[in-house]
This record gives sequence, structure tokens and C-alpha cells, in this order.
Amino acid sequence: MHFDFIAEGWKPDLDQMEEWLNTRSFQIPFKDKDGKITMSKVPGALRPRRAYSYIFPREYLQIVINSLQPERCVSRHDGYGSQIGSFATTFLRKGLRLKKFPDIEPKGRTFSMVKNNIRLVGLGYREDIDIEQNGITHEGL
Repeated sequence: MHFDFIAEGWKPDLDQMEEWLNTRSFQIPFKDKDGKITMSKVPGALRPRRAYSYIFPREYLQIVINSLQPERCVSRHDGYGSQIGSFATTFLRKGLRLKKFPDIEPKGRTFSMVKNNIRLVGLGYREDIDIEQNGITHEGL
């Protein structure tokens, strides 16, 4: 069972709530092939959904996409590989005035990173304007 929610509040209180949720365990019935039911404990798992805006120079867009390997929608684990959320990601991308991000280049350049047990759903990217300061022009990150 999954229960999705959005929470906001003072960060120490949110951290405490997250720690509490991550330390709960529940009884779950297991049925063997003969129909015998045994009870066992399983931990609850909090899977935070966080929104990020990663900022970097425009020349590195493809490398960032190749490294993060974002999905375009959520692939549900229902035995059928159903894809959900494509409408929501399109809606969010348009609402945030983002452009559709390029496809991952499987053999393209990447930067080294650890990405264990993380699913990334990409929304899109926004280009920064160039700014001039003291006679020097650069991307306005």
C-alpha cells in the first residue's frame, strides 16, 4: 500500500517526522504454498519526493542528462510496465515554462555520481539569459 502526501513545516520537525515514519514496522501475513499463514514484521519505508532545480552552465546540458538519466514518466511496477504521470509531467513542464529535455545518449559523456535506489523523473530545462557585468558577458546562472 502506498499513501502519497505533501507536507511542509519547520525543517527540524519534518526531519523528526521522517525519522519516525522510517522506524515503524508492521505485521504482514505470509501464506505458504500449503495455505498456512505466518505473521512477520516488515519495515515501513518513506520515499520522499523532492523537487529540485539543478543549475549549471548550458554547455553541460547533455552531460547532466546522461549522468542523471531522468525518466520522462513514472513506470509503475504492476506487472505490465504501465506508464503513469506523462500528463502530469507535461502539465508541470508547461506551467514552469520548461523545455523538453534531450534524450539520453547511452554512450555519451557523463560525470561520476552515485544514484542508488533513486528514481528521477525529469520535467525539463530552462535556459538562462546572458548578462554583462563590467564589460564581461556570461551566462546568468
